[in-house]
Amino acid sequence: MNQRVTSKFPVLHVGSIPKFDPKTWDFVVEGLVKNPLRLMYKEFLKLPKMVSVSDFHCVTGWSRLQNYL
Repeated sequence: MNQRVTSKFPVLHVGSIPKFDPKTWDFVVEGLVKNPLRLMYKEFLKLPKMVSVSDFHCVTGWSRLQNYL
């Protein structure tokens, strides 16, 4: 294993990052689900929150230890 510990998540993307507009952003659960759901950003923020402290190991070779999610 050649994992390297990193203090930040590496930026891994191709192309530009889409702009975020909280007025139009939505979270959708659909398809083969019993209860389809659509939440706008303000509604999404009201969902219960939890904290998970976990190590994160990426297949590209880096690790982020005791990551707070």
